[in-house]
Amino acid sequence: MTVTVYQYVFVDRDKTRVHTTLVNDAGAVLNRRIENYAAYPLKQIADEHAKYMLRVLKRSLAPDRVIYDCNIRGRVEYTATESGFKGELTYHPRMDKAENVRLQWADDPDDSEQDEDEEEEE
Repeated sequence: MTVTVYQYVFVDRDKTRVHTTLVNDAGAVLNRRIENYAAYPLKQIADEHAKYMLRVLKRSLAPDRVIYDCNIRGRVEYTATESGFKGELTYHPRMDKAENVRLQWADDPDDSEQDEDEEEEE
């Protein structure tokens, strides 16, 4: 079984919040949760929450593979071992480009300008 965890860490006034969504193989949402933390560095909270979530997943669902996608930590793929999980960083938004193709939800600004120019010419 593969579980995908989407984690979004952000600051809200005087606290740091973590929004977590768990999704199974078929794309169905298993659970959503928002946690509140004291205002600490985002990286520290993202790491602590990821460790907590991996323990919960191991205890509750015992998945073979966990894909952990976080706005701070990047995308890490974990495989189950006897004592926990072994992780491999596959993508980090601030460090390197993606090795795999990633979906781009917004058009490039250059493309929209070219489309407008073509419409004006017609």
